[in-house]
Amino acid sequence: MEDKIEEGGSTTRPLLLTESNYDYWKNRMKWYLKSQDEAIRRATQVLWTPPTAIVDGVEAVKSEDQWTAAESTTCAANSKAVSTIQCAVRPSVFKIIQNFETAKELWDALQLTYEGTKSVRKSKLHLISTWFESLTMKDDETIADFEKKSSLYC
Repeated sequence: MEDKIEEGGSTTRPLLLTESNYDYWKNRMKWYLKSQDEAIRRATQVLWTPPTAIVDGVEAVKSEDQWTAAESTTCAANSKAVSTIQCAVRPSVFKIIQNFETAKELWDALQLTYEGTKSVRKSKLHLISTWFESLTMKDDETIADFEKKSSLYC
């Protein structure tokens, strides 16, 4: 089976996530975001929250004009990561992530959608390992037939 890559190979345009390329997309997107700026990639790993300050003994969200340069930079990195990820998915996938406002939430939602929970990933790995261990070529089977059979699971 031949891989079909609809987009890619560009430093100015992220790879498009499809129904079947999540693992490839995830790795390429990580490096694409990192190439834009390490802070942008980090936004997918660390939950951004609006800066707060203590006002009259109560914690409150700061107005944007009170943000420090570092707080503004972190917010911008989150916004760039969100925008980049949104541009790298089809409309059907956008529905999954459209209501999230942080890059980490988007990243985690896509990971959960395509990889499942840790226990689901562990079960899938066990199934694949079991299948691989039992994989044998029959005496009357051609190499082409064996390759077709084995590629169904990969």
